[in-house]
Amino acid sequence: MPFVYPLLLVAIIAFACPRCDADTITIPPSGDTCLWENAPDSNWGAQSEIVSGVLGDNEGNPLSRALLKFDIAASIPAGSTITAAELTMTATKTPPGAPATEFHLLRVLASWSEGAGSSASPPGGATASAGETTWSHRFHPATEWTLPGGKAEVDFAEDPSSIHIVSGNSSGGPVTNLENVFVFNAEGVSDLNSMLNFPPNDFGWVLIPDDESVVLTARRWAAREHTELAPELKITFTPPPGAAPPELIDASFELESGDRAGEFRSEA
Repeated sequence: MPFVYPLLLVAIIAFACPRCDADTITIPPSGDTCLWENAPDSNWGAQSEIVSGVLGDNEGNPLSRALLKFDIAASIPAGSTITAAELTMTATKTPPGAPATEFHLLRVLASWSEGAGSSASPPGGATASAGETTWSHRFHPATEWTLPGGKAEVDFAEDPSSIHIVSGNSSGGPVTNLENVFVFNAEGVSDLNSMLNFPPNDFGWVLIPDDESVVLTARRWAAREHTELAPELKITFTPPPGAAPPELIDASFELESGDRAGEFRSEA
């Protein structure tokens, strides 16, 4: 006769995998701003668009870097394990002549403040108030970045959490509202788990082009204040183990010989 062990099988599954299903959550940024080399004391915290990349103009091809952070620990249950993530950002403007550009998301290693700087006139931003983040300062006017704009391996990580090639623009007119998905690599997933387990070290990411010596790589990106195209971070995670499996008493199974092989008993 065939094996008869349904209760034993249920018990094994219950103990080995008390919560095997994965959950997915999408969360908005808790803060974002722009570091603008040409206006080193300006803050962009309340702008609906932020900029990252290298401009091409008559002022020395200034750099810009975008900062974003998300409250990971407030969004995902403690004890969970993050297994995958992707960040969706919309390039609201790609200037004519912009080459296809490899952008990197690098984990920020030092604290910063979004601020409330805003201007109706391009390029945006306003003179920073005390405590706001700028190109020169993590917290204006007292706490500087290691180098203006931040320094790799000190203010932000050298190894990227995600790499994504953003389309260029060879046409004569501007290209607008291009959605870009940054898929997190193993380093990025590890960063997210670290942020979940140690919330005081969650300083988000800086978005910069891989090669800042190339001009015309700058893109405008929808910020969290944008009413339609704000960034979204989608995270897949396995929640912590749930309740103990149900009590199973005297569940037995039989071998083909018909002999009783033993009894299984679990006290929940």
